[in-house]
Amino acid sequence: TGGGANMNAAQRAKLVAVSLQLCPARHRLDLLTPAIQQKVVAARKTLIEELGVDNDHLRFFDKNKYNYNMSVQENLLFGRIMHAKGHLQPRVTETIKNTLKSTNLNQAILLAGLNCPSGAGGAKLSSIVRQKLTLARALLKNTDILILHNVLAGLDGKSFARIVDRILKLRAGRNLIWAFNDPTLLARFDQVLLLENHKLLHNDSAASLAKVIEDL
Repeated sequence: TGGGANMNAAQRAKLVAVSLQLCPARHRLDLLTPAIQQKVVAARKTLIEELGVDNDHLRFFDKNKYNYNMSVQENLLFGRIMHAKGHLQPRVTETIKNTLKSTNLNQAILLAGLNCPSGAGGAKLSSIVRQKLTLARALLKNTDILILHNVLAGLDGKSFARIVDRILKLRAGRNLIWAFNDPTLLARFDQVLLLENHKLLHNDSAASLAKVIEDL
């Protein structure tokens, strides 16, 4: 109570730090009222008139053109998925893939993606794409023993499980050691090792691991 006048320097710093972490789309504080939203939309027209469509500062959205500041998916959706709807991402991705396949556009998009510059060491690629490329390079070497540690950790569970199944099929008959944190996938492997604080707690099948976990 009493406003900021009664706060000391440390308290004011904490208050400022909290305010800077607020994101209206995520925290839903209703800070963007309908009136403010209308002003923001109206300001877009003014920006276009002052800066012009082709400028070095902002890339305006045009439904008839590809926006290079957005991903392929964002261009197809005419924007980004709301943070509150983030759980729908796997379903949206699957729908887009099926639609592109049915319209024979997936090949064209793949070719367009391969023609885009990736930057030094893949700097212009997303972290998950860089991980996929690194994994692909390791698979192409076709070594007798392949060791993977928390690769593709950023993928959703369904996509990760699908890649695990494909790699297991590809590596059939050869050694594959994979360290990850999803217990639902353990049954896919012949042998499971459970480590805790650098100690080996289990070295057997996935079926017998359930008994070990119950005893912990």
